[in-house]
Amino acid sequence: MLTVISIIIGFAITKLLGISMKQINVLVEKLSNYDFTVEIDNEGKNEFAEMNSSFKISICERRAFPCHRTLWEILHKF
Repeated sequence: MLTVISIIIGFAITKLLGISMKQINVLVEKLSNYDFTVEIDNEGKNEFAEMNSSFKISICERRAFPCHRTLWEILHKF
């Protein structure tokens, strides 16, 4: 009985982590294509909410410098 409960709890945790990781992967994919128009939900108290909070700060800083892509391209051509 304990084994069944452990498997169910393990499956639920794995599913929740998978959903959170998928959201992070989508966000990182958009950011890697210089799409700083994404909106981030950083509610919660887990590690993913903390990551989202950091991403949100970074995105707000990047929005302040719209020439960031051009500068990055210039610097990385060498």
